[in-house]
Amino acid sequence: MNAKTKAKYDAILKEADVAATKAADAQLKKLQGQGPAFAVVENSKSDGIFYNRNKPTRVVGTMLDVCGFAWVVIENARTGFAQYVKKIERGGNGYYGGMSISARTMRQEMSVNQEAARAMADVFEKYGIKAYTQSRID
Repeated sequence: MNAKTKAKYDAILKEADVAATKAADAQLKKLQGQGPAFAVVENSKSDGIFYNRNKPTRVVGTMLDVCGFAWVVIENARTGFAQYVKKIERGGNGYYGGMSISARTMRQEMSVNQEAARAMADVFEKYGIKAYTQSRID
């Protein structure tokens, strides 16, 4: 790979990272404005066999959103860009094919990760790199 192509791929990744950070920050700010969506409860009756009626049930924390991951899949893992992403260890083989790239938000809120991944995919699409997002609850 020549230096010009490497520089182009690095610039695309940097633009995608900046877009992902902005989108993640905006979603996090929105969630924080709405306040906690879930309570983390210790020793709840819904714990089933782990419930201990001799111990108190108490809220030990709150969550802004469900915990989850999100990532971008580059459809064709054989493209030069996808191979570069793999070479610099920013991505790996997608579970169902393609090249998978993590949103890398360092947050657990699923919607924050989803927004970051969408922003990354949008940047990739802008440069003709076919991409889509996937996510899962943790």
